[in-house]
Amino acid sequence: MNVVLAGGLLLAALGPSIALLVMGIAVVGIAVTGLRTTINSLATTSAPGNRAGAASLALSLQFFGGSLAPVVWVPAYTAFGGAGFAATAVIPVLAVVLLAAGALGPATTGSESRAVTSVAGARERDGFPAEL
Repeated sequence: MNVVLAGGLLLAALGPSIALLVMGIAVVGIAVTGLRTTINSLATTSAPGNRAGAASLALSLQFFGGSLAPVVWVPAYTAFGGAGFAATAVIPVLAVVLLAAGALGPATTGSESRAVTSVAGARERDGFPAEL
């Protein structure tokens, strides 16, 4: 999705016609929706004991990022025009590079991963009885 997002941003920023601008914006909309769905799914499955809290955190950070974006990108667009708008594509491209390099992979402590698939499993992992 990051590659699709970067492509849509570049198409919208540098496309030589209104039709390409509209197509770029549509592609960005598709990519953002896909990324939000993926992030929400990862959030809710990463914390089976507190799915609502994980979803709330993910959604609040998405909202915060959306509110911060104009503060960051409007000055770039004002100063550099289309090139400033195209610079927004740097972020998803950087994410792709970091993901490919493993820098954004799951954090490990060196011990074997203990996947938890239920609240009872999380309780047992943390030293509590599975049943209350």
